[in-house]
Amino acid sequence: MRAALNAATAIYLTIYVLLAQRYTIWISVSLAFAGWFAATLALSLIHWTAWSAFALNVVIFGSCFFIVEPFRLVHIPPTKRPWYDFLVRSTMVALLVGAVVTLSFRIGPAGSGVLAVFPVIYTSIMFILHYRVGGPATAAVLASAIPGLAGFGVALLTLHLTVLPLGSATALAFALGISVAWNTAVYATRRNQVANKVIE
Repeated sequence: MRAALNAATAIYLTIYVLLAQRYTIWISVSLAFAGWFAATLALSLIHWTAWSAFALNVVIFGSCFFIVEPFRLVHIPPTKRPWYDFLVRSTMVALLVGAVVTLSFRIGPAGSGVLAVFPVIYTSIMFILHYRVGGPATAAVLASAIPGLAGFGVALLTLHLTVLPLGSATALAFALGISVAWNTAVYATRRNQVANKVIE
């Protein structure tokens, strides 16, 4: 289920990237959240196997990457990181955890699972950067996050396939290694693309 809901996060980011080009933070995040919520509810009604969830991720991430690609190369002006950045992000995470724990008895395991996968870190980035550097620059940051998020889906599949034969500790370490290697490759590829574009 978690691997399938990973696709809803990609939809959330894609909607924001498109809307942030011309709309305010509140309109962009609100409509992106509505899209995430609708996708999450729809996906949670389906019984997903590991491979069907993986196939869903391939289709959704491939489509989202194609949509946001034109918005990834935007100049981001230099900014100073205020001391409260970390406070904002940690507070949002704490509020999410508190909401899950508080509401879990009322909304049940299914509802708690949906609430627990809300992309709170990406949302905090939206609010912090949108006011500071503008919508298009913030959208470029989040558009660039989609390939890395796809790697998280690969890590989840790896964990699912290895946890029984290898044990939980080894499987977690292996999945973490896959995630780190994936994101390192994404970062290196992107740096090469930017360098080549500058040379041209």
